[in-house]
Amino acid sequence: MKKNHHLHRQIHLCLIILLLLFCSSSQVFAAARVNVKNTRIKLSATKLTYNKKVQRPKVRVTYKGKVLKEKKNYIVKYSKGCKKVGTYTVQIIGKGTYTGTAKKQFVILPPKAQIMNIYAKTATPSYHRLQSTHNDYIV
Repeated sequence: MKKNHHLHRQIHLCLIILLLLFCSSSQVFAAARVNVKNTRIKLSATKLTYNKKVQRPKVRVTYKGKVLKEKKNYIVKYSKGCKKVGTYTVQIIGKGTYTGTAKKQFVILPPKAQIMNIYAKTATPSYHRLQSTHNDYIV
């Protein structure tokens, strides 16, 4: 009786192992993998103005209405610099069930020129007498 019980346990264990191997290799329990190119990626800003500081817009990634989490579902990498006037790239790299990479661009624009009102104040000429024997003046 003990031998049959032992044999029965071994067969049962083998069946469980086979079932687990079959299920793990099939699509039944495997999570669907999603390429980040199929997600919605939005930058907090695509046009920034030069301000002498490093500027990196925030990234928001959603898939079917669900907001994905940075470092868990994706990693963000920015171009080097992001300080001077120019075009920069944000790279979103999938992680976990999210795969692939996607890129978005943003631009740092030059600061707007400030126009000064030259008519705001009137200039008052001043006169200075030269050190000479003649009556010469500098205006």
